[in-house]
Amino acid sequence: MFLLVFSLLSGSIALIALRRHRNQQLLVPLPGPPPTSYLAGHFKDMFGLHGVKFQEETLKTYGPTVRMTGVMGEQFVFSLDPDLIHTVLVRERSKFERNKGGALMVRSLFGGGLAGLRGEEHRQQRKLLNPVFTGQHLLEMVDRFLH
Repeated sequence: MFLLVFSLLSGSIALIALRRHRNQQLLVPLPGPPPTSYLAGHFKDMFGLHGVKFQEETLKTYGPTVRMTGVMGEQFVFSLDPDLIHTVLVRERSKFERNKGGALMVRSLFGGGLAGLRGEEHRQQRKLLNPVFTGQHLLEMVDRFLH
């Protein structure tokens, strides 16, 4: 029984990893450091004790936009290029959706606010909040913030 469960579990994990590997290939090959771990990718390097140093050295070596590896070999783009960041976050926002893992990470760090939502749920909440952040409404709120 144990062998059967172990085989099914191992096979399922292998299929998930293979599917992710196929679906997560970047369309444009970017330079980047080799991953230090298949399970953790670069996360331990990026967010560990010496994370800032690792990020600085990576960007110095490979340029402002690099290919990084996430959990189980999932590839992602890490960039400090202001034009690329503006394109992704503002100009072409609808074409770039945060993956589920990224949304869960943001939600666990900052709570269940707008930054932790994705897809249709994010669009609905943003639509509700947009009137609150108009210039006129913020000017009306200045007195309340100052007193």
